[in-house]
Amino acid sequence: MATAISIAEVPRPSDVEAEVLNAFDARQKLQTTIETENLKRDTAETDFARTVAKEISSSKVVNVEAVFQRSETGKAAADRAKQRLDALASILAKVNKRIDQLKADCSDTVNKALTKRIEALEKILSDKNNAGKGIEEEIKVLKAELSKLSKAAPRKGTD
Repeated sequence: MATAISIAEVPRPSDVEAEVLNAFDARQKLQTTIETENLKRDTAETDFARTVAKEISSSKVVNVEAVFQRSETGKAAADRAKQRLDALASILAKVNKRIDQLKADCSDTVNKALTKRIEALEKILSDKNNAGKGIEEEIKVLKAELSKLSKAAPRKGTD
């Protein structure tokens, strides 16, 4: 009697270049999101104060219970915003740590991946149909990373 043989997929080696690009993309998105969330939080606080002031000024007397409820709602919203920002900052720190590990362990691969990304972005930018403001900024950031990498420790790679 034959026994069934389980065929397991052989694990593929990780694609370090893809990991590098994913980490840099994640970092950029996290930084942008943190900036956006900070602006939203600041705007929300201003809007809240403006709304409460308008409500209070439009009534003959201050409804203490209503103001208290609004205050509690505002505090809860501010706490949630702070928790979201803290979570984003924590993830950003972990992504930055991984980027630093990649730079230290395989700087040649990081250099290669970033160079390829810059070339691809420059090609897109050269297409006259594309508005390139965001692309120019991304190229600038990646070139700065390459510059830092060039000044770093001796090159290592996984190639």
